[in-house]
Amino acid sequence: MTLMKQYFKAAMVGIAALVVAATLIAYGVSIAEAQQPFNMLGLTASGSVVLLGIMFIGVPLIIFFGAPLFVFLLRRESATWPMVLAIGAAPAILVAPFILDLALMCLPFGLMVAAVVRWACGQGSNHSSKPEPLRSAT
Repeated sequence: MTLMKQYFKAAMVGIAALVVAATLIAYGVSIAEAQQPFNMLGLTASGSVVLLGIMFIGVPLIIFFGAPLFVFLLRRESATWPMVLAIGAAPAILVAPFILDLALMCLPFGLMVAAVVRWACGQGSNHSSKPEPLRSAT
């Protein structure tokens, strides 16, 4: 797979995972605030703000940080679970000394998105399927 295809796949899978997680959280917030009016999507104003806030923070992180690092590791055949989860946790860890509450809210999203990308995009090429002559055949 070419570099751009790998990057595009990792970015799209990451954004899709973020959308699913953000939507679930937004609906959870909306259900908790049932006294507020709901919009056409069934979200309250607070739920809509949560959804947009998560997307505003998460999408650039995926496009400019997570997907490029994942593809770099994938190309080096180093995209192991611990390495990929470390990429997912890195933004929250970097923010933690300054805004601990924000870091604690972002950490589950980063880990979940990283896990979905690793699961969907794999760990790299599989050398076992490459044709090689049998040693006894020569």
